[in-house]
Amino acid sequence: MKVNMMTQLFFSFARGFFGLVLGTYIFSALIWIFSKKEKEIIPILIAASAFLGAVAAFLILVFFVAIFYPQLEGNENFIINLVFLTVQYLFPVAVIYWAVFRAFRQERITPRNFIRRIILFVAGSALVMFPMILMYPRSSFPAAESLEKRDEWARKEFAKHYEFAKKYVGRSQRIKEDIGDIRSVAPAVNSVNKVTVAPGDPGVGSFTLEVAGEKGTGLCSMVVSFRDTRDGERVDYTNARWEFNGKVENLPFSSRRIDIQ
Repeated sequence: MKVNMMTQLFFSFARGFFGLVLGTYIFSALIWIFSKKEKEIIPILIAASAFLGAVAAFLILVFFVAIFYPQLEGNENFIINLVFLTVQYLFPVAVIYWAVFRAFRQERITPRNFIRRIILFVAGSALVMFPMILMYPRSSFPAAESLEKRDEWARKEFAKHYEFAKKYVGRSQRIKEDIGDIRSVAPAVNSVNKVTVAPGDPGVGSFTLEVAGEKGTGLCSMVVSFRDTRDGERVDYTNARWEFNGKVENLPFSSRRIDIQ
């Protein structure tokens, strides 16, 4: 099973939305708690407006990317790309803060009660934090299993990025100098192994791989990314490091066309 990019994007944006809502709620609620005015703002309305504004902006952004991105991808016209980036990043922010501004104008008159404000603040914060916590991914990484089982898991979980990470390891003469012929490669235990995705982007993979050879075992970490060029799709390997017998050294940057891997 390949990495479900759309699922990752959904949860990534969802966490961002709930983080925005939580931050907006806390900011407005703190002003509300310490305000001496009898005329109060309504923090939960501020948070709800921020969330709805973010959702509206996201839906418009998805529509824009789906319709126009294939036409703009690879286009080197500066003005066109500037317009695209403006719509992609600044428009959602503008919609969100417009919604918040409108919500700040909705007020009500109630007797000032400091304890009640504290209770509502804590309850509201917990209400927003709960779904946000649920949105964080829970890894099924088989840390206690063998290299073969971990390799099988990574091939299913990360597909293309992991495949090319292994190819980099297999080509490295520096690694073979230390451990001889490579026998097994798999994600290392207690390390970062993930693929981060964004709209219109194939994603960036960050891996720390346990590499077992005939003369020993070491760790190779790297960042794997893909990009389209006039010569075809390329894979870039950056921030590569090799750790063996307590010594750590940087490995060379590599950029290769995918069709000659």
